[in-house]
Amino acid sequence: MGLGLVMAGLLGAVYALGLGSIRPDLLGIDMAPALTKSLLVASAVGLVVVVGVMIFRGRRLAIQGLLLQPFTLAVCAGMLVVAAGGLNGMVKASRMVLFKQEVPMRAPLFSLAERAGTWVMEEELPALPEEQVQTLGTRHYIRRLYRDKAVPSDQPGSMALLHIAYYTGTPDTVPHVPERCFCRWGAFALG
Repeated sequence: MGLGLVMAGLLGAVYALGLGSIRPDLLGIDMAPALTKSLLVASAVGLVVVVGVMIFRGRRLAIQGLLLQPFTLAVCAGMLVVAAGGLNGMVKASRMVLFKQEVPMRAPLFSLAERAGTWVMEEELPALPEEQVQTLGTRHYIRRLYRDKAVPSDQPGSMALLHIAYYTGTPDTVPHVPERCFCRWGAFALG
């Protein structure tokens, strides 16, 4: 019971400090960003240690003849309940908007400049197959190959694939960053 309360407190601290590092005005505590991040890391490490101790104690009890599985399931279920409640509380406290109103484009994507500094468009790539468009989730996209005229064509970095997809009016519960979808499509970083 005591470790469960410590775990819940540490999980709450992780949420609060995570929110404080993004929106310090919501906590009403004026702390230096470095201190906030240090406390966040310390709370997260403490949370991992407490969960480890709870599981270790559960294994010791299992060795003494009690079942480990119900204990582990109870710990995991408790963490999920606290995490779900904390996430909803954080969303409400920060006034985040997960469903955005539709915003029309100012200009069509194909009107994007074909030249930008030393970069010149080499090729407008063909439209994606219908199955990939369905997976992409939007029909508002462009795919182009650009060449950097300042770099020899046989050198790495002389070509770039530009992919822009425009999404609007849909739920956005997870930050969508290029690193995730590029890996999904088989891309990898060169440096």
